[in-house]
Amino acid sequence: MTPLLSVRGLVRRYGALVAVDHVEFTVLPGEVHAVIGPNGAGKSSFLALLAGEARPDAGEIEFAGTNITRLPAFARARLGIARAFQITAVIPDFPVLQNAVLAVLASVGRGFGMGRAAMHDPVLLDGARRLLARVGLAAQESRLAGDLAHGAQRQLELAMALAGRPRLLLLDEPIAGTGPEESRAMVALLQSIRQAPGERPGIVLVEHDLEAVFALADRITVMAEGRVIACDVPDRIRADAAVRAAYLGDDAR
Repeated sequence: MTPLLSVRGLVRRYGALVAVDHVEFTVLPGEVHAVIGPNGAGKSSFLALLAGEARPDAGEIEFAGTNITRLPAFARARLGIARAFQITAVIPDFPVLQNAVLAVLASVGRGFGMGRAAMHDPVLLDGARRLLARVGLAAQESRLAGDLAHGAQRQLELAMALAGRPRLLLLDEPIAGTGPEESRAMVALLQSIRQAPGERPGIVLVEHDLEAVFALADRITVMAEGRVIACDVPDRIRADAAVRAAYLGDDAR
C-alpha cells in the first residue's frame, strides 16, 4: 500500500541540540500511527515539522504524492492535514456551536469576518451541528466553550479539526489532562472516527497514555533523544527490550 505520508531523513536542530535526528516515518491511509517516548525525545518537534510550524534542517516530507517539505502550515491544511494541539485551541468566550461554525467557515475558505452572518447560514449551521453530533456534543451547542469540562473541550477541538474532512490528523496528546472517564470517551471517539464509513483519515497520535496508545495504534514509533529506536506493531513494541529499557519499563507488562 502506498503511504499517505512519507518522512525521509528528517532533521531539526536548535543550536547544538538535535531535536529530530534523521527520522524515517510513514503513515498508511486510514492508519493510526502513534509516536511515544520520554520527555525530551523530540516528539513535539517532530509533530511541528509535520504540521509545517517548523522548518527541517534536512530531510523530506511527502504527503499524498506531493513534496510538502517547504510548504507552510496553511498550505498543508489546504492539502488535507489538520492538527489538534496539546493545549485546547477553542475560543472560550464563544458558544460551542459558533466555534464549530467558524471551523466550517474556515474549511470552505471563507474569512472569520463573516462569522456573524455565518450563524444564520443554514448550510454552515447544519455542517457544524453534524460535527458536534459526531463528537458527542450536540446537547452542548449553546454553552460557552470555556465552560465545558476539559475532556469536552478536547472533543470540540477534534470536531473543529474534522471540519475540513482532513486526510491526515495530527493529534498532540488528546488525552492529556483528562480523567479516567474522559480518557475512555476520547479513546472511543477516536475509534469511531477510524471505523466510520467512507474515507477515514490517517492519524499521527503523540500520546503519553500508553493504555490509549495500545488500544488505538496500528503501529507505534518510539523516539528517544530525537531518534527512532523502534517502529512496529503494538505487541512487538511491548516485547522490544530496547523500548522497555528506554521508555516502557513496568508499563509494558
